[in-house]
Amino acid sequence: MTDPLVAAAFALGGALFTAVLGGLVAVLGVYLTQFVAENFRRFKDGSALAAALLGELRAYRQGFDAVRDAAKDWEQASLAKQKDSLGFRSIELTGMPVWEAAVGKVGLLGVGLVEDTVHVYSRLNGISISVDILHRHFKDMPDVEFQLRCRLTAESLEEVMARADLLMPKLQARAEARFLKGWTWIVKPWRWHGDR
Repeated sequence: MTDPLVAAAFALGGALFTAVLGGLVAVLGVYLTQFVAENFRRFKDGSALAAALLGELRAYRQGFDAVRDAAKDWEQASLAKQKDSLGFRSIELTGMPVWEAAVGKVGLLGVGLVEDTVHVYSRLNGISISVDILHRHFKDMPDVEFQLRCRLTAESLEEVMARADLLMPKLQARAEARFLKGWTWIVKPWRWHGDR
């Protein structure tokens, strides 16, 4: 014969166990729906951003050689005292629309890509400003300054071309990366998938 108090304690313990287990399942469900879903959304946004920046950078990369060669030609024309024969046309800086729209979201790319991406785009912006200054002020600019600006523009383009050529495959890999490459993100929610 069992004591009714012992039976009631076992029944209460079973109910308590069931309640604790149910609470743990609910917490796990919230974790999966909140953290994993947010990580997935951020990962997909980062993939789309990488693809968009890659497309923009490839479009600009096609013109790098032409601008670099033009800057060298401008310097040579100035050295030959033929700067006045240069036929610069007025140009408007168009900017970099994808980069400008996404600069606040660059962290979605992951730590490994942010520095290179920011470096390349910052240098491109500086080169764009430099070319604009050359175009607008070449007639009233002293030859020495004009030659120096042309040389620096060509050298900057060489450096940014090399860096962009290294960055583009990384952006491609990030754009094509799979979300479930590893399962450590379940255990470590602070580590998100941009850091590959």
